[in-house]
Amino acid sequence: MQKTKEQIQDRITLLETYVTDAENSKKSYAAEVEVLKRDLEDINKPVIDDNILDKIYEIIQHHLRGLDEIDPSDCDFDFGIDYDGRVTVESMRVENPYDYFSEALYNDLKTLFKVNKKEDEDSV
Repeated sequence: MQKTKEQIQDRITLLETYVTDAENSKKSYAAEVEVLKRDLEDINKPVIDDNILDKIYEIIQHHLRGLDEIDPSDCDFDFGIDYDGRVTVESMRVENPYDYFSEALYNDLKTLFKVNKKEDEDSV
């Protein structure tokens, strides 16, 4: 039996609908996969409250502003002479810059949390 023009057009329309539905399903599944991948990455991360995160941000900002107060005696300067005979500072390096930042930052951050002390492995 030979198909009529109408039957062929109906079949084309039906198949195009299937293709469109499949493409939409694929997009939906791909989006769901991305969400699930993010959920999987986050599953073992500790949860933090927005207020604590804001406090951490404030502490970091405070300590970064404190870097402006570095004692010049703790710095190494490289001097040069400008084209018109003026002495210039070509570069400046802070000796142990982490001393200014890391310990104070660490101590301030510790105040936000109840810290579980590490147990010695020998005492287990």
